[in-house]
Amino acid sequence: MTGIGSKRCYYLDLAKVLGALMVIFAHLYSIDSPVRLYTHGYLMPLFFLVSGIFHRYTGKIDWGRYARTILWPILIFIFLSILTNILFFGAHLGDQLRFYSVDIAKGKINMIIWFLFALFWCKAYMDFFCRFRHKIIPIFIWGCVLFIPVYFFGKKIPFGISQGMMGFPFYALGFLGKDFFLKRRESFKWLAPFALCLVSTVLITKYLQGRASMLGVRFGDLGGHLFGDAFQGLPAVCRGIIKLLNF
Repeated sequence: MTGIGSKRCYYLDLAKVLGALMVIFAHLYSIDSPVRLYTHGYLMPLFFLVSGIFHRYTGKIDWGRYARTILWPILIFIFLSILTNILFFGAHLGDQLRFYSVDIAKGKINMIIWFLFALFWCKAYMDFFCRFRHKIIPIFIWGCVLFIPVYFFGKKIPFGISQGMMGFPFYALGFLGKDFFLKRRESFKWLAPFALCLVSTVLITKYLQGRASMLGVRFGDLGGHLFGDAFQGLPAVCRGIIKLLNF
């Protein structure tokens, strides 16, 4: 870690393990369950935040390493999934190939490893912005030019690019703030503010009836909650401002 000793941060390992277990636990409930509502509001942001903390910039966009560590596992998973569906569920090879190719090409990626596509692009984005001396400026420009249109219009870019754009703000926060996070790894004074922040987030999310979804490229439904069906009748500028407040 930059500026940090070699001491291993076991609490980050624990966070990754607990996060994985929470994902499994949340998927035991229906998509409209309050359990899914609360857990999905912070689980994937936590994943990208921690991933950003561990990001290493090598002076270039390391396409080869990212392909080897992320894209190859994706291809292996798809191969095993197709093989399983054919052998045990009677699926046809042509249908399976069309399903995965069309799904990925349209940016839908409705599979359990969608976050790996997003992680691939987050790493590439971060390497690109590391070339700039003042990283926060190009990241802000990136958000205005790319993230906001994708979020506002709900358009999905092929190959998981849009999902990567949704996760990148948290990934960048982890990378740019790694010294801040890791230097305070043994300071218990941060426990109370963290717990307060988490509880506040849950309560606000419950009140707003938000639906945080990086896979679906959307955040919350503040307009529908406050105005009901009348929300669609508001001026476009007002709808845009309220929708932006969801994020």
